[in-house]
Amino acid sequence: RLVSFKQDTSKEMFLAVLEQQRKNYHNHTIKAKRLVRDVRLELLQDVYYAPHDKHNMVRNLTLEQVTDFAEQFLSKVHIQGLVQGNMTVEQVKGVDNMLRSQLKCSPLPPNSVTDIRCNGLPAGSWTVRLDSLDRGDANTLVTNYYQSGPGTIREHAVMETIVLLMEEPIFDTLRTQEQLGYAVNMTLRNTYGVFGLSVTVNTQATKFTADHVDQRIEKFFQEFLADHLTEEAVAEAVSSLIKLKLRADVTLEEEVSRNWQEIMSKEYVFNRSEREVAFLKEIGLEEVKSVLIPLLATRKLSVQVVGSDNPDPAQETITMDTKEAKLKYHTGEKLVGEPGTWKKELVAHPLVFVTE
Repeated sequence: RLVSFKQDTSKEMFLAVLEQQRKNYHNHTIKAKRLVRDVRLELLQDVYYAPHDKHNMVRNLTLEQVTDFAEQFLSKVHIQGLVQGNMTVEQVKGVDNMLRSQLKCSPLPPNSVTDIRCNGLPAGSWTVRLDSLDRGDANTLVTNYYQSGPGTIREHAVMETIVLLMEEPIFDTLRTQEQLGYAVNMTLRNTYGVFGLSVTVNTQATKFTADHVDQRIEKFFQEFLADHLTEEAVAEAVSSLIKLKLRADVTLEEEVSRNWQEIMSKEYVFNRSEREVAFLKEIGLEEVKSVLIPLLATRKLSVQVVGSDNPDPAQETITMDTKEAKLKYHTGEKLVGEPGTWKKELVAHPLVFVTE
């Protein structure tokens, strides 16, 4: 199919796929939980093509443009592969040779840029707030992202410890006790080698404002640092992580997925779990504090997709693709009203590979 793409793709097939793809972009973008991620990554990555932008452009594509791109794309490529299972080295080499001979491609030029870099946030707290594209939906998504910097394997182990320490208490506090929303989660972010921590809360615009959610997240961190970060809690989290990382892969699929991730990242640390365990055995309360306290206080980006505070219950969720997707950003004190302009001022980190 790759080799015969031009011959196999008819005008009718192309137009049908084009319209379906536009609908897919549209249906993706009107979901606040998708849009909040897209806006965050569009700011953090030096290259990121958001679905709402692709939605606006895809219908203008022609079959000729697509087939020309396919031909150009396949002419020079970098091929990586992974084979695990019941195949000999000779058989694997045979498959590889067959693939390369069928594609008839050349290597990428030495000056090709294929790696994505993460933009560094300036010191301080920055808020990007925009309206949800579906004004019949009350869902508001708030993601607070705290950026550390280029990381190491040891720092990743510390960050994993931090997430394990807080993910259950933050859910219990913000979801169960304060009932801010039905979804609360904390995630360790590794954005092309630059580490960070994010908290996402899915609330309702009819119940809470984005500002209130942001304030409650910050309040949780203050109380956690003051009352719940103890040597015993750290030791328990470290012990749980060690057991998890020493667990053998249950299926071949798990092992392949883990190894393929190392290939995709170009880091090739196939014994990463064992190396992280060695560091975990040395991690204590003071090291966790030395990472967590400056992390929460130095560089923060809050992305807030605001739902309708007066949704029409009779209005069904938008499913038809009837207009261009235009994001409406809020302006005001402490708000980044023009994210595209603000992004141009950010400085990208050098390429980061977490291998040490």
